[in-house]
Amino acid sequence: MEKINGFAPPNKTTINAIALSDAKKISNDAYLVKVAVFGNKAISQNQ
Repeated sequence: MEKINGFAPPNKTTINAIALSDAKKISNDAYLVKVAVFGNKAISQNQ
């Protein structure tokens, strides 16, 4: 995943991240899903 700067202000940086996922079927209608995301920058919810 990559967030492109586009028309963002100059103080915004590109964020590079990798997401890994795995899913296991544990019953006929239920799955166990594991997700891990690794990146070079965290995003604040308050922006």
